Amino acid sequence: MLIPASAVGVLCFLYGFFTLVGDAHSKDVCENHNDIILCPRCDIKGCKYEQLGQTCTFVRITHLFDNGAAVFFAVFMSLWAVIFMELWKRYSAKITHHWDVTNFDTLEEHPRPEYLAKLSTVKKKKVNFITGVNEPCVSFWKRRVPCTIFSWSVVLLLIYRRIATFLTELEIHRTQSDYENSLTLKMYMLKFVNYYSSVFYIAFFKGRFVGYPGHYNSLFGFRQEECGTGGCLFELSLQLAIIVAGKQFINAVVEMGVPWLLRVYKKWSVHKNHAPTQWESDYNLINQEELGLFSEYLEMVLQFGFVTIFVVAFPLAPLFALLNNITEIRLDARKFITFLRRPVAERVKNIGIWYRILNSVGKISVITNALIIAFTSSFIEETFYKVFISPDGSLNGFLNFTLSDFNISDFPGDLNILSEPDTSVEYCKYQDYREPPTASNKYEYKALYWQLATARLVFVSIFVCLVFIMTTLICWLIPDIPKSVKLQIRHENHIVNDVIIEEELKRAKYLGRRETP
Repeated sequence: MLIPASAVGVLCFLYGFFTLVGDAHSKDVCENHNDIILCPRCDIKGCKYEQLGQTCTFVRITHLFDNGAAVFFAVFMSLWAVIFMELWKRYSAKITHHWDVTNFDTLEEHPRPEYLAKLSTVKKKKVNFITGVNEPCVSFWKRRVPCTIFSWSVVLLLIYRRIATFLTELEIHRTQSDYENSLTLKMYMLKFVNYYSSVFYIAFFKGRFVGYPGHYNSLFGFRQEECGTGGCLFELSLQLAIIVAGKQFINAVVEMGVPWLLRVYKKWSVHKNHAPTQWESDYNLINQEELGLFSEYLEMVLQFGFVTIFVVAFPLAPLFALLNNITEIRLDARKFITFLRRPVAERVKNIGIWYRILNSVGKISVITNALIIAFTSSFIEETFYKVFISPDGSLNGFLNFTLSDFNISDFPGDLNILSEPDTSVEYCKYQDYREPPTASNKYEYKALYWQLATARLVFVSIFVCLVFIMTTLICWLIPDIPKSVKLQIRHENHIVNDVIIEEELKRAKYLGRRETP
């Protein structure tokens, strides 16, 4: 499924590359490098002014990702995520039928020993609807409150896994599947915060509340951080490139390096005095339970998040994910065959809570991509300028449209903002939509600012509604179970019913003969 996503992502990147020469905004920035002076990005002594030309390279790089194809790619990846989940359900149905776990129920699992031990302390009882037996009943507050409330607060703790395990034990889960699903959700929430918090910060918070020159906002005495020369979308694209390409490579090295080091250590510490037999070598392999499948699932789910949630800022993410997975298949095969013991097989019906996590990530991606296009990229501003401001429907003059003037004399008197005072510079420019310094209400937001804010909100609303309508239609059109599997199940049920009827007839005939005098 990453192949079509990679192909479309590369095409969108190439579109930005080939349209770079004719981009009016990039031309304005690079050609007016000596005419426009940007205000200092700090309010302490020694801050320097910048020439607009210093941002030329960053603006050109940003255009590779922030171009007209961004909206199309966001819609495509939103639909791609839904189609991926629907096709996975169909493939899962085939596997479920093949391994004969279609009718497998968690009630068939044996209760956990910890669950049976804690039932002795439960006073509340309730009649089991299925068995009709009066059984101990764990209350809703004991089972759900630790999961839904406390798990959100403990993500800030360094010993999260132990606390998550403790909270899961408090929930008194009957089966091992329920226990692992609850623990998996808590652990994924921690990883979600660790991996995605910096990207969310850059995309939606960094540089949003900095104020304007001479009146920069501060929090606890510190200036609000603002985006660099290339803008927030450039930093977001760079961050995603580092995570998707670099971090995946590091994870692959660690994933293979740690088992190899453990294997070498065990071999040296246990068999340093004699040559081991084959069964000794097999026994000293790493226990599957020490590593488990949690890390394998987590790696794929986190990758799915980067490929969908923020993909509009880095269209090459599916390509890097595809290359990583091609290598990962062989690395995992070598690890499971040569480094780990043979795992103990367990009957399960599906991938459990991981599917719900993937489904939730797919829905979140629709909203985040819409917000990135509306608030982080320049798509709304450029479209608004073409439709309502530009006389010829082009981006000519768009650069001055996005910049506001600031009077250098309005800097606080106790700040020597220039490292070398230049009396020829009277005004500097900064990116915002504020009134000029000559107006009576100078530096207040223009009406244009609120019009753009309205346009952004309208775009997000329309984008989300249309995509959700299309995804709902796709879910309705694609059956969860393939027709061939349905027919096979019906055929098997028909054979079973015929056998049951035949056996009942034989039994009735046999009993009838015995009752005949």
